[in-house]
Amino acid sequence: MSPLTITLDHTASFQGGTVVKLLLDEKGSQSGEYEMEIKRDLPALMAMGMTPTKQGLEPVRKKVPAADVERLRNLFAGLEIPVISEGQAGLDGTTYTLRFDCGMSTASYSWWVQPPKGWEGLEEVAIQLIEMSQ
Repeated sequence: MSPLTITLDHTASFQGGTVVKLLLDEKGSQSGEYEMEIKRDLPALMAMGMTPTKQGLEPVRKKVPAADVERLRNLFAGLEIPVISEGQAGLDGTTYTLRFDCGMSTASYSWWVQPPKGWEGLEEVAIQLIEMSQ
C-alpha cells in the first residue's frame, strides 16, 4: 500500500501560516514512530515570540508516537464527508486546507474559520495535527 501523507495548511489573519505534514508509511509502522514536518512562515514565528533566523524558517522535523497516529487515524477512518458543502467567506479569521495524499489518490478540503456542515470531523483532524505539531 502507498504511504499516506496528511498535510494541514492553516493561516491566521495577522499571525502567519503553518504547514504541518505527517507521513504515515511502513517505516513508521515498524519503528512505532512517524515523521512530521512543520514549517512556519515569518509572521507565525514572530507571533509565537520566536526570533526569526534563516535556520528558524527551515522546516522542523518531529517524531510522532504511533499511539498519537492511531488516535488520528480513528478520527478520520469513519468520516463520511460531502464532496461539496455550502461555503462561507470572510476577511479576518483562520483558513484551513487539509489534504490527504495516497499514491495517485488525493482529497483536499478547505474552509474559513468553521468547517461547513458535514465537514466537522475534519476540524477534529486539524486540531489533532496542530496539537501534535506543538
